[in-house]
Amino acid sequence: MADTDDDILFGREGAIATVTLNRPRALNAFTLEMYRAFDPKLREWAADPAARLAVDLRRPSKPACMRWLRKTLLSIEAAGAIDGTEEHHPPHFHVAVFPAAYRRYAASRGAPKSEGPRRAAAASTPARRTPAPAARTTSASARRTYQVRNGDSLWTIARKERVSVAALREANGLGPRKALQPGQRLVIPSR
Repeated sequence: MADTDDDILFGREGAIATVTLNRPRALNAFTLEMYRAFDPKLREWAADPAARLAVDLRRPSKPACMRWLRKTLLSIEAAGAIDGTEEHHPPHFHVAVFPAAYRRYAASRGAPKSEGPRRAAAASTPARRTPAPAARTTSASARRTYQVRNGDSLWTIARKERVSVAALREANGLGPRKALQPGQRLVIPSR
């Protein structure tokens, strides 16, 4: 682990990788320099099929920053590399990172290729995601639906309905690149 003067600290205990943002005076705001330290570490962990990673990100106070963060998380989530949830108490984003899928996502964005036999072997291993449980309803009348409005996203709908984005996708047969259309009806899975 880096010394305590660093803005971002990394740790690993078995399969669990940890990231600590260490900028309390700046409310742990994420900087470009922190990203430059974080991205290679995330790629290193992504090359290890045993690694598991979850990240909690503080919700930005500035609306423009919040829009950027939501847009970025949704983009990475659409690629299947993460699964994010916006939490309200305390206000933060909880992000589960799927290492192999993140590695493919990073490679598709022009990231440099990893080297070494361990990383090469990990790159050929397909991502394993545990599917979300299927929506269960007792009758057709018990099914809840939601009509998509202009500006809605799976993220915002999932948050309003208190279900996961993955459960919404599965209940409606939506792939990662499927765009929502205003007026479209979505089945809301049971919680």
